[in-house]
Amino acid sequence: MILSNQPLRLTLLAHSFPPDNGGGEMLIYLLAKYLSRKGWKISVVTGNTKDYLKNCKKLYKGFKVFRIPLFEEFSRGEIGIKYFFEQAYQTIKKTSPDIIHAFNFYPGYIGSIYARHEKIPLVFTYHNTPLNDGKILKMFSNVEVEKALVYHLIKEIRFQILITVSQYFVNASLEIGVSKDTVRWCYPGPDPEIFHSSDKDLRLRRSFGVKDEEILIIVPARIVPRKSIETLIESMNILKNLPVKVIISSGGFIQPGFEAYYNKIIKLINTYGLSKKILIPICQYNVAQLGKLYAAADFAVLPSIIEGLGLGALEVMQCGIPVIASDTEGLKEIIENKINGLLFPVGDFRALANHIEFLIINKKARQKMGVRAKETIDRKFKLSEFVNLHDTIYKELIQK
Repeated sequence: MILSNQPLRLTLLAHSFPPDNGGGEMLIYLLAKYLSRKGWKISVVTGNTKDYLKNCKKLYKGFKVFRIPLFEEFSRGEIGIKYFFEQAYQTIKKTSPDIIHAFNFYPGYIGSIYARHEKIPLVFTYHNTPLNDGKILKMFSNVEVEKALVYHLIKEIRFQILITVSQYFVNASLEIGVSKDTVRWCYPGPDPEIFHSSDKDLRLRRSFGVKDEEILIIVPARIVPRKSIETLIESMNILKNLPVKVIISSGGFIQPGFEAYYNKIIKLINTYGLSKKILIPICQYNVAQLGKLYAAADFAVLPSIIEGLGLGALEVMQCGIPVIASDTEGLKEIIENKINGLLFPVGDFRALANHIEFLIINKKARQKMGVRAKETIDRKFKLSEFVNLHDTIYKELIQK
């Protein structure tokens, strides 16, 4: 296909999209936002049919979002293709794409059917972080059953290029049978229009009851098992007498399928009498609001079992704030221990408590690590390079 003077049409296919929280959702949003500024005609086909538009009109400037029923249920394996495919296909067709970029395995499968039939290129990205047992979809108790499905899907999707966001994801992709020749990768970066240190707002701190002499810790994470929020709670139980408050940024958002874990975390907070120390806002913060929340903090904690990368850590660091993170895949590509943040062994709540106490007491160390955290973003995690990589790959595929 030869490029014309008409805007190129890109359809991003994903089962969830902001205002839902999550690193994957944020990256899709950033592609839609910044590629539309490069002249692409962007459509996002996604799920979540609730009336979010009144909260997101400013966010969706420059591109269109098409929300269809049952997309999330299909992507979690709760309903079969028969109940979802026809409307999905017709919605994609309505966007008249020159190229499709599908995110995660089941959306990738749907996108591949359309792309093959319409003879257009397909780019694939998955944000499902593989766990230590090798699980990616996290839908089956038996690891071998899940691996069999993943190997099947990765072949059936038949993408031209797989784009990913970290060296960890590159290695994971090769392990599940992706050809090295089809893999491209680039670190993403946080949105500089949303995340910056100049947004520090003492009024926001006070709205949460944080006193001037208290330290505010932000946890840039959803309440799901992989984030290991219980590790932080155990640490805070040790430190309950220190002048500190913690805010979990996902607020009142309960991710479907993880209601039991959310309730477990609430129960653990109450059992330790930490409900005035560990705060879970009732509201769900949208993309634009997260920047102000992060900038209001003194430092962040991300106690994940494993991360594909850790966009939340990058967003906090863009605000000039250091991160205490678990010494796990993904996060080790971001955090340099005792340089731009601190690392602790996965699940070791005593080590985490020691790090938290250190940063509470040592203001100079906090500030120095915060400066280096911002320098790390400026040097290594550039959003412009991430967007340009996608722009180049899309155009090359359309020209073939």
